[in-house]
Amino acid sequence: MTEEETVVQQMVVQQMVVQPLVPPGAATCTVTFTAIFTRITATRHGMNGATPDSLMLSPTDQFHLRRAYDEAVIGFDEGGCPIGSLLARGDVVLASGRNRRVQQGDPIAHGEMDALRRAGRQTTYRDTTLYTSLSPCMMCSGTIVQFGIPRVVIGENQNFGGNEDFLRERGVQVVIANDPGCIALMERFIREKPELWAEDIAQQL
Repeated sequence: MTEEETVVQQMVVQQMVVQPLVPPGAATCTVTFTAIFTRITATRHGMNGATPDSLMLSPTDQFHLRRAYDEAVIGFDEGGCPIGSLLARGDVVLASGRNRRVQQGDPIAHGEMDALRRAGRQTTYRDTTLYTSLSPCMMCSGTIVQFGIPRVVIGENQNFGGNEDFLRERGVQVVIANDPGCIALMERFIREKPELWAEDIAQQL
């Protein structure tokens, strides 16, 4: 394989049991589904900061990241910033959320913050993973460090990034998926609503 090649291989078909989100006190159930374990073999070229551990996502990672992406799509359809997030403890989803700055008129309602708020109080975060469709801003990165979340799976950091080293330097494992869907969604949003994007990241056009 040459330096410029990127090979995507479909690997293991594996079953997982996932507990869906339910209101407090409601009866719970489990859902078994089949996930395709995709191994990405690539060089550093074009991976935009990806590390070796980011080149392989487990079926659980893929499922949770897809759900974060789905939240981002909902946010886009609502007229907001399309950034979704999810907090999980292994296979169990604690909460998912999305950027609601526009919908709620709340400048702090980023996707990661929304997911953490909806997850409620936790006795510990040290066995959790936070999934986000876009690389977290400094506010959300600081919250990740403050709560002691040990692992973050990022859908993409091509449209926005820069805080991955901040997280790594503080002991957080950072996994960058370079997901084509996440990349395309943000590219469309930035192209169609540049003023709203500039507002979200506190920059002048």
